[in-house]
Amino acid sequence: MLLNEGPRAWVRHEKLMKNLEAAGLGAIGKSINLVPTPLLRSTTNSGADLTPMPYTYSAAYSIQKAVFEKAYTAANPHGDPDPEFDLQGHEEPRWGKHSWRRFGEKVARDSEHIHKTPPAQQDLYCGWNQKEHDHNMQLHYAGMQRSFRVKRIHITRQI
Repeated sequence: MLLNEGPRAWVRHEKLMKNLEAAGLGAIGKSINLVPTPLLRSTTNSGADLTPMPYTYSAAYSIQKAVFEKAYTAANPHGDPDPEFDLQGHEEPRWGKHSWRRFGEKVARDSEHIHKTPPAQQDLYCGWNQKEHDHNMQLHYAGMQRSFRVKRIHITRQI
């Protein structure tokens, strides 16, 4: 899982790695490594900016699940649960791919005031309500135009 990027000798890499190790999320040189990445890049602003290409769900699933389980255990010691973590009525967290996708979409909706992308465009980006959008041909075709696709990148942009 890519957590940071920048020049190889950047001091923040070492600081992040030490913090991860101190939190019990791995060991430097074993499960926490500084490696040249990413192998794939994505472009924004008509190719002017290069950003890390995000992993697909399947590419990072086993690693991501293990990291979330360790983080959950560290953040919820016996008798002192994290008051901001919502299990949504379950006794234990569920770390399925669908849950992460739903959470990402929840964050997109909650952040609408930041990225200023209308709900219909969020639905197109996330793949929701496709049948309804296909019936509204004006929205369907507008959503395929490059200008709309460029606007939708702000839904998941990390500030």
